[in-house]
Amino acid sequence: MISVRLDPAMARVLLNRQVEKDDLPDAQKAGLLSHLRSLSSKALEGLAAELLQQALSHAPDAIRLLRTSF
Repeated sequence: MISVRLDPAMARVLLNRQVEKDDLPDAQKAGLLSHLRSLSSKALEGLAAELLQQALSHAPDAIRLLRTSF
């Protein structure tokens, strides 16, 4: 088993960066950022795990990158 640990502050920074980079209207960005600020550490942990799983399952180069790592 591999564990990757992000403290809640760093997870929020990374998620906030993604929201800020998105082309959503400012009002929607503000709502998402507000929601992220309100999440507990436990909820943020679950969100980060789900986002990582989704990113890996949708990344077209994930398998190729894994192969070249060995």
